[in-house]
Amino acid sequence: MKIKYILLLISATLILLSTQLLHSESKSSLTSGKEKTPYHQHAITQPPEALKTTNSPPEKQQSAVEPNSTSTTIPAASPQQIDDVYIPPIGKHTTSTSYQGDLSDYESYQAYGDQQERELKQAFIIAAKDKVKRLQALIERGREQGISEEELKFAESKVNGIMQMSEKLEQELANTK
Repeated sequence: MKIKYILLLISATLILLSTQLLHSESKSSLTSGKEKTPYHQHAITQPPEALKTTNSPPEKQQSAVEPNSTSTTIPAASPQQIDDVYIPPIGKHTTSTSYQGDLSDYESYQAYGDQQERELKQAFIIAAKDKVKRLQALIERGREQGISEEELKFAESKVNGIMQMSEKLEQELANTK
């Protein structure tokens, strides 16, 4: 039971010390004339150009309430003050066409789904041709550089799998037409 109270006392003390430290840092940044950007405002999720071209209203003031004193107002950092940190999107943005017909029309929706499936198979076949060429060139390069036969056989089996899947999809497309 005493251990719980001691841990509670230690955690409360750490919280008080951290708030005092943050309070003293914000006070020193206001009095030194140089503003510090809060940590949560450093990461930009849009490219810097997008931030500069938006016609958004001016930033609202953030207010921080200090313990045992009057409240002060800390201005928000403008985009020019934020470090130029740009996080690009993970993948290419693709636009997909959604079904525009009546959802209660089963045949129409089924035809749309079949068309989507055909397009997917065709895209795989086209991409597989380029990928197989590239992988075969890499396998040949690996042979020249002395990669073990086991690794070469493994890579060749993967290329053969891609080719077999491509042939299977071509057959399926030929049968559905």
